[in-house]
Amino acid sequence: MKRRAKIFYGWWIVVACLVMDAVGHGAFQKAFTIYFLPIQRSLGLSRAGYSQAELLGRLAGAAQAPMAGYLFDRVGPSPMMVAGGLILGLGFVLLGYANSYGFFLFAYVALLSVGSRVGFNNASSVALNQWFRRKRSLVMSVVSTGQGLGGVIFTPLVTLAVLELGWRPSVIISGIVIVAVVVPLAFLVKRSPETMGLLPDGDRSETPEALVRARRRAREAASGGQTSRDADFTVNEAMATPSYWLFTAAAALRDAGHAGVRWHLAPLMVWSGVSLRTAGFLISLMSLCTLLFNPVTGWLGDSWSKQKISSIGMTAGVVGLVVLLAGTGRLWELVLFTVLLAFSETSNPLNWAIMGDFFGRTSYGRLRGWQHVPNHLISMPFPWLVGLIFDRTDSYYWGIVLLAAIYGGAAFFYWTLPRPKAPVRPLEASAVGAA
Repeated sequence: MKRRAKIFYGWWIVVACLVMDAVGHGAFQKAFTIYFLPIQRSLGLSRAGYSQAELLGRLAGAAQAPMAGYLFDRVGPSPMMVAGGLILGLGFVLLGYANSYGFFLFAYVALLSVGSRVGFNNASSVALNQWFRRKRSLVMSVVSTGQGLGGVIFTPLVTLAVLELGWRPSVIISGIVIVAVVVPLAFLVKRSPETMGLLPDGDRSETPEALVRARRRAREAASGGQTSRDADFTVNEAMATPSYWLFTAAAALRDAGHAGVRWHLAPLMVWSGVSLRTAGFLISLMSLCTLLFNPVTGWLGDSWSKQKISSIGMTAGVVGLVVLLAGTGRLWELVLFTVLLAFSETSNPLNWAIMGDFFGRTSYGRLRGWQHVPNHLISMPFPWLVGLIFDRTDSYYWGIVLLAAIYGGAAFFYWTLPRPKAPVRPLEASAVGAA
């Protein structure tokens, strides 16, 4: 065993993943809503027609998710981060030359949507799940603050660029920045601590605490008791548990509500009575709140129930949408909606920490990949459906009602989500007997 460095290398991976998520998600997940109205008007699209890009993008995400999950476990997260950065950057550059609906769909569906799902949060969660156990919830939440940081930085810059330069130069610049930042940082992400002669969390194998945890895991596995954070399931073992499918339902509803709100966020705010510039400011505020909330909820998630915190977050989303629905377009109402929506987003990193706690490290990438299939299939219609409702009624009212109901369903599933029983294997049972 190599001597431990003064700073555990896993923390450098946290920093690298945080910066990559800030750039990728800041440009795509947070700031892309600013392009909605300019691109829609430039290409002469309805809101449902424009939103069909997200529907097809999520369908493409469902199609590639199992293979991506397999590759996360097979080749490691670093090569996937490089691929994701290159694909996403190329998608932004080509989007700047879109003069037809078909070319717009190609750039968004085949490049932007796929690139964002191959690298960034999907890849970083695999890396963090390998490098951390006890601090899993904290580090995933810390890295997710990168999304808030990216929103704080990118949203006002993109808003300014769109208003001053136009949307085409803005997307091209975004693509160049993504490639320049993400690709070099991806090479810093090592596959697992064991490849560097280390252990998760920087532990030493000879510590009494590690031996006690190993014996406890063996006893729990043999008795069929509750899983510990160190339990490792195969794909088949995890999918045989009710917990996996209940978790999938909770995550799918969370993502469905989030997708509908995120895609229409700037148009929602403009519909409520503010300018696009003010909408950009409010989205930056939401990102700032996410930046502040995520570490707190991550710390709480390592000491309390991640499921309960996630449920409370989704309930905050319901309240925020009700505030928007019942409001009169006053600025303080939109600020309150923004803050509550930011808190609801803290369920995202906790969601993937729950998967790591429930099912371990060995098959994490594949389990996450397969989970994305129903996730994307369930969530993909909602951005398009909300746009269709607006086209038919010239209002987001019933779209907001629909999204609030979805958030409420996610809150229910998270609150009632049970831990799975540990898998019982003959080798582990015999190990307990020997102990």
